[in-house]
Amino acid sequence: MAITIDGATNTVTGLSVGGLPDDTVDSGTLADNSITLAKMAGGTDGQIITYDASGDPVAVGPGTDGQILTSTGAGSPPAFEDAAASGATLSGSTDNTVVTVTGSNAMQGEANLTFDGNDLTLGSGNLIIASGHGIDFSATSDGGGMQSELLDDYEEGTFTPVVDGDATYTRQVGRYIKIGRVVTVVCSIGINAINTSQRIYVGGLPYSASSNGWGAATPAAFYDLNQSVAALLGGVADFGGRCYFNKIMAGGVTSSSNGPDILKSSTRVDFEVTYLMN
Repeated sequence: MAITIDGATNTVTGLSVGGLPDDTVDSGTLADNSITLAKMAGGTDGQIITYDASGDPVAVGPGTDGQILTSTGAGSPPAFEDAAASGATLSGSTDNTVVTVTGSNAMQGEANLTFDGNDLTLGSGNLIIASGHGIDFSATSDGGGMQSELLDDYEEGTFTPVVDGDATYTRQVGRYIKIGRVVTVVCSIGINAINTSQRIYVGGLPYSASSNGWGAATPAAFYDLNQSVAALLGGVADFGGRCYFNKIMAGGVTSSSNGPDILKSSTRVDFEVTYLMN
C-alpha cells in the first residue's frame, strides 16, 4: 500500500490500496475529489449504488427495459419495478370537445358537445333536466317582488274542451303550451245540442289555476250565440280547470254573466286563455 500526502495541507491526496481492513480510511483524511470514478471498484452495467437499512452501500439493479426505480419506503433500498398499468385512454378528441367516460379506462371526446371557455354547445340531441330542476336565472337582476328565478318546465299538448252539463259536439279542439307556471290555451268548441242552464262555462283545461292565477279568456270568433251581444269577455272561472264568458250587450258599458245563457245548440266559440297555475 502506498499513501501520498500533501505536506502543505497535511491531507492524503492519493491512495494505492493493496488491501485495507474495513473502516481504515476516514473520510476526513481524504481531500475532496481525490477519488475519481475510474478509481472505484467495477460494478454491473445498469446498477445504482444506494444504502440498505444498516447504512451499508448496496448496488440496486439492473432492472429491465421499461421498469422504473421505485422507493420501497424507509428501511429498504429502492427497487426497479414494472410501471403501473396505464391510465384511461382518450379517443375522438378535438379542440373544445367535452370528454366523457365510456367504459373501464376509456374516455371519449364528444363531437356534439363542446365548450370554448364561454359557451357550451350541444350539436344534436336534447338537454334533459331532472324533475324539480331547471335553468336558474339568479345571476340576473330582480324585480322587487321576485319569488323564484328557476325555469323548471316546458310542455305542450292537447286537451278536450267541454261545456257544463249534458252536450253533444260538432267540434272539440284544445291545444296548450305551458312555460313554467304560465299556461296558454287555444280552443275551438262547437255545440250540436245542449240541455243545461247557466251555460257560460267551458271546462277541461289542462291545469287548474292557482288561487292568484286569474287569467283572461279572449274570444277570437263566436257564432250563433243564444243572445245578441256586442262582445264576449272571459277569464278563469275557478280553480278547477274552467273558464267562463261574460257578455257585453249592445250599447252596454259593463260586462255581465247574469241573465240568459250564452251558449246554445249550434253555438261555436274560438278563444284563447292565458293563466297562472299552482
